Amino acid sequence: SSGINAEWPLRPGIKHYQKSRDYGTTVAHTMEFLLNIIKVSVYLNHWTSVSNYIKKTDHIDNADVKITRRLQLAKGLCEMSHNNYEHAARIFANIPCDSWDNEIISPLCVLVYASLCALASFNRRDFQKLLIENNNFKQYMDAQPTIRNFLFAFYNR
Repeated sequence: SSGINAEWPLRPGIKHYQKSRDYGTTVAHTMEFLLNIIKVSVYLNHWTSVSNYIKKTDHIDNADVKITRRLQLAKGLCEMSHNNYEHAARIFANIPCDSWDNEIISPLCVLVYASLCALASFNRRDFQKLLIENNNFKQYMDAQPTIRNFLFAFYNR
């Protein structure tokens, strides 16, 4: 073992991001700054910071699907970290499944997290509505037939 903490380059990085905020001149700069802080905070497991910075994005007009997805991914992870599995499952199950680009977690992780959170917190009827009948979530399941088969087997038992 090299003895180097995997977090070491991220800790100073977050301080530099915070200092750079004053230099942002547009809404796009502000959103990019907030997304970068959120991403680093996720990697550092600083869930209070993730939550606080997500709240700061609420007042910014945003029509970009990729930005919305990144924020939803971070919200889902934050909810999961606080053991709020029902809310996390709802968030993950409704994240659009199209055109992934450099996200903080993969589509497979979204499928697994939504599935496990739903299994832990929903009754059969809610499980059906949230996962089985959800057209968006079907796209995730279709990409991973083994997990889809598992979920259907659980639901049909």
